[in-house]
Amino acid sequence: MRKLALIGAIAALWLFVAAATAFADGGPHTMAINSGANGLNADTCASCHRAHTATAANLLNDDQPQICLNCHDGTKATTDVVDGVQYASAGGGTVLGALRGGGFQYALIDSGNAARLSYQSGANIRNIGHVQPLATGAQVTSTHGGTGGIYAAGWGTGTVWGNGAVGSGTGASVTLECGSCHNPHGNGQYRILQTTPSLTATSGTYTVSIAGGVQVADSAVLVTKNYTIKPGTDGFNGAAANVITGDQGDYWRYHWDPTGTLSWALTSGGPSADPMNTGWNGVTATNAAANGGVAPLNTSGLMTAWCIQCHTRYNGYQTTNGVIATTGGSASSLVANSADSIFMFKHGTTRIGCEQCHVAHGSNAKMTQGNSLNFTDPSGTVPNKVTINGITSGDSRLLKVDNRGTCQMCHDPTGTVTAGTYFGPNPTPGN
Repeated sequence: MRKLALIGAIAALWLFVAAATAFADGGPHTMAINSGANGLNADTCASCHRAHTATAANLLNDDQPQICLNCHDGTKATTDVVDGVQYASAGGGTVLGALRGGGFQYALIDSGNAARLSYQSGANIRNIGHVQPLATGAQVTSTHGGTGGIYAAGWGTGTVWGNGAVGSGTGASVTLECGSCHNPHGNGQYRILQTTPSLTATSGTYTVSIAGGVQVADSAVLVTKNYTIKPGTDGFNGAAANVITGDQGDYWRYHWDPTGTLSWALTSGGPSADPMNTGWNGVTATNAAANGGVAPLNTSGLMTAWCIQCHTRYNGYQTTNGVIATTGGSASSLVANSADSIFMFKHGTTRIGCEQCHVAHGSNAKMTQGNSLNFTDPSGTVPNKVTINGITSGDSRLLKVDNRGTCQMCHDPTGTVTAGTYFGPNPTPGN
């Protein structure tokens, strides 16, 4: 009987490492602690698990997302995913900056004051945009888990747009939880992202596009991780010399200085292991091995390769009827998938990553004008609208600029704007 009791106690202990959820890579989510590498007397298990009095699956103290929000609501963790804020220390206090992914109830994206500067690049006129943070949060108009914010009924259920094979419809219906994307125990990946996202299908068939998963390595430069929109401060002391280090943050991903003095460009700049930066290919031997020896075809950072594991037909590669070309590709590889009537054409991602236009958690961008207000999702349905302070907005689809201004951050389809032309608020924001 004593042996059986001992075996039962050990089994209960090991159950503490069952899957749960979280966003930071510190506190109870440190890989070396939870793996036992730093000793087997970790106190972290008790923050989320109970061996005999658990009220949720996996011996958790609470269901998702509440067990995550017990800390990540500004009360205990440095990252407040509800309000889209990162604090300098755990439990509130000094605000370090706005979270890059926005927030599930509020976000600090100054989406109505985007700025754009045109410049000469060889024979072409190109544009660099800025989207600055707000001083205080604004209510979100879209989240990654559904409309209405993380506390709304039905949050975390919906369609994974573009998931599945060519011609298979809009995508599987799934249940999305914090742990679908994040590993609560730590795994050494950027934002403790799961190597392979895990979603539960409620209808249809959910599939991932890269069977071995995508490893998005976290920056080894940083001791304290910086997940704000600040590009080069507060810990990036090992950053490349040409990274803009001003304290002004920017939700727009590309920092380009047309004078050439400083750049955050497609081909250079940024901490070498930060996948949110441009110029980091991120196609590693590890990822190639995980994908059967074929590296993800992506030169905009592994975040895009990670995202399109779920949104498979948003891949933005040069394709014909779902077959990806082995060479070539451009920022806008608009090649027909004639067998797929829904996702026949798509914006390229081979040089413009998903996170260029979208945030991960929630956006406060407003969609108030006719076309944007009634914009349809891939099923042909107009998503739920939200009314904030008497203003009705359509679903912002996690975009960073009001209405469809995201497009004009890069494009001038008229071909009339000249180099040196600036559009936006005065004084010029950011760098």
